[in-house]
Amino acid sequence: MKYPNLLRFAIPVLFLGLGSLCAQTPSFDGDWSGMVVIKDRGEIELRLVIKDGKATQYFKSENSWRASEPVISYYEDHGDIAAVGWINKGGAWTENQTFSLSWVNSRKIGVVWTRHVTNRSGPADGEAWNVRGEGTLTKSG
Repeated sequence: MKYPNLLRFAIPVLFLGLGSLCAQTPSFDGDWSGMVVIKDRGEIELRLVIKDGKATQYFKSENSWRASEPVISYYEDHGDIAAVGWINKGGAWTENQTFSLSWVNSRKIGVVWTRHVTNRSGPADGEAWNVRGEGTLTKSG
């Protein structure tokens, strides 16, 4: 019979095609929150809201969330990875925060977070410090 050889080829191709149709396309849009572990310092709660190519970080303040108000911010994604960052300045300090995101599935993303601060006055003139952490953020809703 000629058909068994054809079926041995056609059936796997059919399943591969259906699998790719059902595969999830990475999308970082959403309201994401979770804990970020900072080595030797514990953990912090983090929230990012990403919508229409823009991202906003929120800080926890007295059990409610407050949006950051950076001078400069950016959001870029490519496939299953994204970068979020912002820079802010106030008085004697300048700060940036970056978030490297990796898409796990439609409900979960991995995050590596860095905060870098410099001070430009007083005895600590030019002093810089930073903290780094990583964790998983879960999409609400």
